[in-house]
Amino acid sequence: MKRILAPVENVRSALLSLGIDEEKADWIIDLFECVDAGRSDALALPNFHFNLYGTLEPEDVMITAFSFWQSVVACSDTNSTEEQIALGAIRSVYFMAQGLALTKLVACIELWWEKTLDIHNTTIWMVA
Repeated sequence: MKRILAPVENVRSALLSLGIDEEKADWIIDLFECVDAGRSDALALPNFHFNLYGTLEPEDVMITAFSFWQSVVACSDTNSTEEQIALGAIRSVYFMAQGLALTKLVACIELWWEKTLDIHNTTIWMVA
């Protein structure tokens, strides 16, 4: 099975844009598996749950997941399997964030989804 990767700097930038401070962003990045992806390093979701010991708050877990998958979309080929998986994962994060009443994150995902409408051509809550 092919692993889905996201560039380290893309994930870091996404974390920072969602209000995670630099020190915490670097700490979160260290929870991922870092892979040599040629020109730059990339992050892969680890084989085990990266919040195994509950060191991250639920909001931080959701922000981290959105940051990773948002970065996958940004570096994937249009209509690729990776892009489709990432879009599905973002929808999942969106609905989990709603269930956890993470209104700021929900609003950020809605805004991102609206800005990327040309990629998926759907509303966040409905399949095309």
